[in-house]
Amino acid sequence: MNKKHPKALPYLFLSEMWERFGFYLMLGIFFLYMTDTQNGGMGLDRKEASDILEHS
Repeated sequence: MNKKHPKALPYLFLSEMWERFGFYLMLGIFFLYMTDTQNGGMGLDRKEASDILEHS
């Protein structure tokens, strides 16, 4: 490893990577919940659900 980088850089990178992964995973799950009509979801159509995610 290059000596010019701080020792904690890999930990910072991994924590940021997992934070982004979790954020986008939750967006996908929320979209599925908003469009679900079979298992107690909100029952919105895909366009409405996309508009909500786009503007949030």
